[in-house]
Amino acid sequence: MFVENLSEEALRLEPLERDAIFRSIMSFVQGDDETVSGEIVASFSDKFAALMSLSTLADFAGKALLDTTSEKKGIVAELLAARALAGICPKLFEDDLERIKSRNTKVTISDVLEFLKKLGGLTTGSYKDYEKNMTGYSNWLNINF
Repeated sequence: MFVENLSEEALRLEPLERDAIFRSIMSFVQGDDETVSGEIVASFSDKFAALMSLSTLADFAGKALLDTTSEKKGIVAELLAARALAGICPKLFEDDLERIKSRNTKVTISDVLEFLKKLGGLTTGSYKDYEKNMTGYSNWLNINF
């Protein structure tokens, strides 16, 4: 699920940014040995590009992690993970925290409004039943007394 979310985040990036991210990933995967069959596959500029894109890579991976957390553990776990990430690296993850808080607030308000509608329906139904019973009791009193 994380890899799927990571891929979805990658597809949302601009092509140049996506290229820098994947160069970074390849640079880290290849480690110090940057040759394939004796040919150099990563130059100094690739390493520099990898270094320069670390914050983008961290942000990119963080979003995928938060999406995965939400899907697997729910919105409360996602909010806690976003708070933890924003505590560790505020400049990278404060925007994610705000986005998640805003979305969760909207979800919570929607849930509360739905509950109030149901409660109102129950209350209205109970009130109508009470009114019907009282009218019946009032009629019985009039007839018998």
